[in-house]
Amino acid sequence: MQDGFIYELINVIVSSLNYLNIVQLFKFVAKKLTPTNSSEDEIIANANIAIDIFIVLKWVFIIFLWLNDTTSPFWTLAVGYLIWSNLHTYFYHHLWKKDKNLGYKKTRRRFMNLIQALVFSNIAFAYLYSSVFYNNFSWGFYSGDKYLGSVIYSFLQSFFIGSNNIYPVNSNGGLVSMIQVLVSFLFITVILSTSIPTQKEKITKRKKDGIQK
Repeated sequence: MQDGFIYELINVIVSSLNYLNIVQLFKFVAKKLTPTNSSEDEIIANANIAIDIFIVLKWVFIIFLWLNDTTSPFWTLAVGYLIWSNLHTYFYHHLWKKDKNLGYKKTRRRFMNLIQALVFSNIAFAYLYSSVFYNNFSWGFYSGDKYLGSVIYSFLQSFFIGSNNIYPVNSNGGLVSMIQVLVSFLFITVILSTSIPTQKEKITKRKKDGIQK
């Protein structure tokens, strides 16, 4: 165990959780539907289409629940699962299992999907605030428009900004708010970690630009 047993244990847990992510099922089906004699580019293209289909479906799902003001415990758990899978996907592929051979298009696609995932997370929490945990918050002058109020509060939470008009009034509201802050912190960690170049990347860029230091 060159990296120590704690790292190895956490690595096994993180990698194992990846198999519980429903997006992997979409990618698996796409792979099965791809002819065996297909090129690697065709396999990747089909996997990307499967991922896009999953992204569209989860957006349709959360908007449907929100517009219908659904508060069933089952669907609340389903939304909680989507928030987790949404975070785990980008934590695993962008930070934990970082691909060093990224082309320009793949880098742009990953960044676009990462921002989309952060926005989805905020909307999912906005749904929870406005429908499931509405009575656990004081809404101030947003009490007449819970949709707008929940979106504003959710995005404020994602940037660690408090609000004098909207705030939790009990432990349930406080717990959901704290979970969103944690989720947003992990997303921002992933974004920063993939944006800041390493020393090796800096040296490579200098050589490419003809700068020797």
